[in-house]
Amino acid sequence: MRGWRRLPGSKPSRLPNSRPDAPQPGGRATVLRCFDAWREAAYDVEAASRRWQGAPPDDWEASASGFFAALEREEKAAAEYERAWRAWRPPARVTAAGY
Repeated sequence: MRGWRRLPGSKPSRLPNSRPDAPQPGGRATVLRCFDAWREAAYDVEAASRRWQGAPPDDWEASASGFFAALEREEKAAAEYERAWRAWRPPARVTAAGY
């Protein structure tokens, strides 16, 4: 078998004349969801930092652990946001002039 056969009346996955660098449909909602998740994670890092800074010395270790856990979650959310953005808006082509 050389490839998948389409059923009569079904549409191809991509129209022959469509641009491969065009925004993907439904991607905007994913980008916004990922942005919101990243923003919330960034707020959590800020709050964890304040808790760590104001913690008594006997609670520094637990506060530091909370901060670094929040920071790791923020980094993961940022990476997911970047992946969603790149999938929705592929990089623009650079012209010979550089812009």
